[in-house]
Amino acid sequence: MRQIHERHPEIVIAGSAGVSPHADTYGPSYAQADRLGVPLMDEHYYQSPEWLVMNARRYGDHPYRAKAFIGEYASLDDTWFNALAEAAFMTGLERTPAVAMACYAPLFNNVKYTNWKPDLIQFDGDASYGTPSYWAQWLFMRNQGEELLSTSDDVAHRETDAWPMRGAASIRVQVAYMTIDDLTIRTLDADDPTVLTNIDHAELRPDGERLLPLDTGDGDGFHLEFNFTVPRLPANPGPGDTDIVIRFAGTSDKDYAAVTINGVWGRMLTLSTVEHGKESPYVMDHMKCLPGERHHAVLEADHGHVTFRLDGREAFSQRLTPYNPDDLYYSVVRDADGTIVVKLVNVTDIPVDVRLDFDHPVKTTAEAERMDGFALDARNDFGNPTRVVPASQRLTVDGAEAGDATVNGFDYPLPPHAIHVLRLGM
Repeated sequence: MRQIHERHPEIVIAGSAGVSPHADTYGPSYAQADRLGVPLMDEHYYQSPEWLVMNARRYGDHPYRAKAFIGEYASLDDTWFNALAEAAFMTGLERTPAVAMACYAPLFNNVKYTNWKPDLIQFDGDASYGTPSYWAQWLFMRNQGEELLSTSDDVAHRETDAWPMRGAASIRVQVAYMTIDDLTIRTLDADDPTVLTNIDHAELRPDGERLLPLDTGDGDGFHLEFNFTVPRLPANPGPGDTDIVIRFAGTSDKDYAAVTINGVWGRMLTLSTVEHGKESPYVMDHMKCLPGERHHAVLEADHGHVTFRLDGREAFSQRLTPYNPDDLYYSVVRDADGTIVVKLVNVTDIPVDVRLDFDHPVKTTAEAERMDGFALDARNDFGNPTRVVPASQRLTVDGAEAGDATVNGFDYPLPPHAIHVLRLGM
């Protein structure tokens, strides 16, 4: 590392922050980068739109010298709500010097070979169109600015509640085989725990029973412990075939938390949440349970904090964050010509009255580019490629009196589910 830098100072070396964007790998990876003098750390994550919103201030408190290079990110779908969530996330990226670069990915998708939904531009042999996420990226890129301006606000940054632990629970297999012995679920009462479930023996198999329902009680936590063996794995597994999924805190088939053993083609132990059918991986650990070996698993959930141990080793201890967005997300930059650019994002279904005050007068006429008024599940397609696109307008700011050329502040009504970009001359 040092030798490369001494011989080729023009080369910038980027490290890898790991496969999981959470503290178990994130913190140690950046700490090691600081020790080695690595200036950039590459991060990749594909998450639910709710996760991106709740992590808009992720880099606001970044105690490391190494900066983040977000080499790939997107939310898992291509609706208007996905674009809205990504815009809220991008305001956080703009507002901190801890992020050096960020890249939405993937860029192109041939619709004849679609594997998943977060793609920026869709095309076939005759035409192409941008998804709503494309237009959100377009708005931010053309209004990137040259200088980040310092700001203050009275936006209530909501404290995140603990993920509720009560709800449906189960162990499920897809194509894998699993033998379970001595399974016990109890409450977390230290003095006198209550046993909620006790199962001496169970077998899960693709040609028989694939689901084992569990009772985790109606409290704020539980302790699950069991022994298990994977008799054999599928010969040619496809996506999800090797998964052994421990679901808990389930309020529906589209809303739950899960620990997955032998996930990602049998290579990973993962912790994830699913909100509205969209998965957000919290932890991905390279731990594989081989056929024929006996294992001991312990899952403890306590007021939204989940700890998992496999064969005595703690694989992770992670707090889960439910969706509880702020009223407003924003960033303010200045262009090279002095124009002030204000980006405002409202992900809620309630309009927000925004008051903007400036240290110096701004012109009373402004250029506005806006995206709002769309159904949250609206998409662009070949039949209507401009269903969700920005609109432009010139406006006179609220409160300006006849003859006023400049004002020091004004009120701005921001509709529900909106991305607005204001360009204000000095």
